[in-house]
Amino acid sequence: MSNFTDLQTTFPDLEWQEHTSLAPYTYMKVGGPAEVLWEARDLDQMVAVLQFCQSNDIPYTLLGGASNVLVSDAGIDGLVILNQCAEVAVLAESEVSPLIAEEWWATVLRELTEYQFFVAETGIKTAELVKFAVSKNLSGLEPFLGVPGTLGGAIYNNSHYTNELIGDFVVAVEVLTPDGQRIWLNQEACEFAYDDSRFHRSGESILRVIFALLTGERSVLDTNLREATVKRATTQPLGVPSSGCMFRNVELPPEKQAEYDGKTVLSAGWLIDQAGLKGTRVGGAVVSDKHANFLVNDGGATAADIQALAETVRQAVLDQFGIELEREVFFIGEQKGK
Repeated sequence: MSNFTDLQTTFPDLEWQEHTSLAPYTYMKVGGPAEVLWEARDLDQMVAVLQFCQSNDIPYTLLGGASNVLVSDAGIDGLVILNQCAEVAVLAESEVSPLIAEEWWATVLRELTEYQFFVAETGIKTAELVKFAVSKNLSGLEPFLGVPGTLGGAIYNNSHYTNELIGDFVVAVEVLTPDGQRIWLNQEACEFAYDDSRFHRSGESILRVIFALLTGERSVLDTNLREATVKRATTQPLGVPSSGCMFRNVELPPEKQAEYDGKTVLSAGWLIDQAGLKGTRVGGAVVSDKHANFLVNDGGATAADIQALAETVRQAVLDQFGIELEREVFFIGEQKGK
C-alpha cells in the first residue's frame, strides 16, 4: 500500500499488522492475507482512521465477525479494519435526545413511551448484545442469540431468524458517510428488507445502533433463549467452520407457486437437499449432512474450494428445478491477482 507510511505517521500509536492471514479471523477459517490489518477497539479512533482513508484515497475494508463473508485465497488489498468496538448501554430519554436532534426522534419518543432504549457499538458480538438485553429484562432479541458475527453485519444484512428481522427492533443507526460525515438514520431510512438494507448500496460504515424493546418477564426470556439455542443446535452444523447459510431462501413468482402447493417462499436448504447434494464435496469443502444450505470446511478447504462448491450447488438446483439460487454470503478479495 503506497500510502501506508502516511497512516503510520498520522497514527503512530496504533498497531498495524502487515501481510497477516485473515483466515483465523473468519468463521470459515479460510482466506489470504490483509495487506495491512488493524484491530479497532475505540469508536472515535476508528472513525478518525476511516475519515483519513477517505480523504487520502486509501482503500479499506471494514470487517466485523467475518461470519457472512468468504475471503479469497489471494487476500485483500489495502487496509482491513476489524471492528471490535463493543460498548453497549441503556439510554434514558434525556440521554438519547442530545444524540439525535431530529424531529423524527421526538416522534419516536412520543409513540414508544412504554419502550426502553439502548445503544450499542457495532463491533459487539450479536450473542453478547442479546445477553445484554436479557440482563436488563428487555424482550425481543432472544431469537438472535445464535446469529454469528457482530452487530454491524447483522444490521447490514438485516439478519433474520425464522420470521424475525433484527431491523424490526431498530429505531436509529449511526453511520459514517462516504464523504466523512457522522449522521443518524431512522428505521425507515435504513430500507430494511429480507437479507437487505440500504447499506448494501450506500457505502456507509455502520457505527452505532439504538434499539427499542419492551420489558419482559425474566423467566420467559430465559426460556426463549434456551429454545433458540436448542433449535439451532439440532438443525445447524455448529462447531465446524462455515459461513452460515450460503444461499438466500427463494421467493417464488406466481407462476411457480402452484408447483409447490401454493408456497410463496422455498427454503434454499430444502431445494439443495431435494437435489441430492448433501455430502457433495470440492476439495475440503462439503455440503453439510445436517443442513444442506451450510457449506462447511472439513479442515482442509480453500476459498477456491468453497467458491467452486457453491457454484456446483447453484447450477445443480438450476438444472433440476429451474430456480436460481442467490448467494447470501459475500465473496471479497476476488479481484486480487486477476
